[in-house]
Amino acid sequence: MLTHTDVGMNGDAKEALAFCVLANETLLGNPANLPSVTGATRPVTLGSVTLP
Repeated sequence: MLTHTDVGMNGDAKEALAFCVLANETLLGNPANLPSVTGATRPVTLGSVTLP
């Protein structure tokens, strides 16, 4: 298994990277939950975009 460092990424930034991925999926309108893991009844887009 590769680590973040193995692919040239700072391991200290993994939480920020995870939020970036989730934000990207929200902007694209893609479901980002895993019903088989969370027990949700269906896939859903996580979060929302609120403009000022």
